[in-house]
Amino acid sequence: MICVALPGLAISTDQGQLTGHGLEGFYRAGRRVLSRCQVRVAGREPLAVQARMTSADQARFVGTLRVSPHGGPDPDIVVERTRSADGTELITLHSAAARPLRLPVEVALGTDLADLGAIASGTAGPELAATVHDSGLRWSCAAGASSVTADPPPADAIASAGLLRWDFEVPPGGTVRVELRVRLDGAGPVRAVGRAATSPLATAQATGDDPRVPALLATSVADLQALLVRDPAHPADTHLAAGAPWRCGLAPADALAAARMALPLGTRLAAGTLRTLARTQITAPGPRCGMIPGPRRDAGAHLPPGCTGTEATLLFPVLLAEARRWGLPDPETEELLPAAERCLAWLRTTVGDGPYLSDPQPGGPVRCETQAHAHRAALLGADLLDACGRPGGDGLREWARKLRATFRRDFWIDDPAGGRPAAAR
Repeated sequence: MICVALPGLAISTDQGQLTGHGLEGFYRAGRRVLSRCQVRVAGREPLAVQARMTSADQARFVGTLRVSPHGGPDPDIVVERTRSADGTELITLHSAAARPLRLPVEVALGTDLADLGAIASGTAGPELAATVHDSGLRWSCAAGASSVTADPPPADAIASAGLLRWDFEVPPGGTVRVELRVRLDGAGPVRAVGRAATSPLATAQATGDDPRVPALLATSVADLQALLVRDPAHPADTHLAAGAPWRCGLAPADALAAARMALPLGTRLAAGTLRTLARTQITAPGPRCGMIPGPRRDAGAHLPPGCTGTEATLLFPVLLAEARRWGLPDPETEELLPAAERCLAWLRTTVGDGPYLSDPQPGGPVRCETQAHAHRAALLGADLLDACGRPGGDGLREWARKLRATFRRDFWIDDPAGGRPAAAR
């Protein structure tokens, strides 16, 4: 169960307890700030009875306990834990007992401050030694430091065991709460981009005859907001991460494709994504001039890895052209047009006199999907150039016409089902 509010993550199993195994824990910017958070009431762990996501950035866990020696068969304590990606956990104990209860509560904490990549490769180190800090515990190493503070403050904090303790007097039907806050030293509370009032998706709403439509869109937008990331050098520009927990950074092709699908919700996300990627574009003279760099992507057992930089370079003018149609202001279009022209110039230079674009460059296979991306970029890029009064549109359309004719001849495979294009040639 992955709670996401980038740059924060909280990864749990359906048992609710964070044991430090596998990927479990709270993360901030790719570093695990807390790996273990185990609750015991009256010396026992609650029996997990429910676990569910309540939103993109929050999960709720419910457990039960019998602590009254003379009670009935039903549990008399319900332990509810609400875990959020911003580094907070609210532990609530509800009493169903007919008499007052004295409840000792213990929370065992620990962390290794490991990087997410080290955890994924199985090279994370052992837990660090804790020190008592403020109203909680603190851990530190060469990579940094993190701390957990509790409200109310614990009655006892044992650094050697990583343990916080409370003694609560709970009246019949009463409730007590403990809030834990996890922080990476030097960083304030996690402020997810999608929670800001200026989020490019914050105002999206839907209406319809089916009452499920507004809830569906609201949930979908919340999932997108959880993946919004700022450009560190230009905080006003945001883009979407490819996915948690592995790909929370900038993945150019995925960011462009996601922004294109989100155009009906507005053009601000597209503009921020385009500006962010325009700053990464290769402008030095050479065969890669105009490309937007991107990593290789596995293409299966039969083809070599593809280049997401090729895909991103072809998506850039497409997104700009379509964002303009969806209402992107003319000044922003003009600002981004030189980068789009460089993408289109790279396309024409790379294919030369041939009809096909190889991927990866140079000498890679001629992939079906790459020709589709290139064809769309040529047509929409030509429309964009014409609309902005720039030359080059006619040449792009002529190349797209030749590509269309040769593709139908070279890629089509007849079969009993009616035929299909080949994946590559």
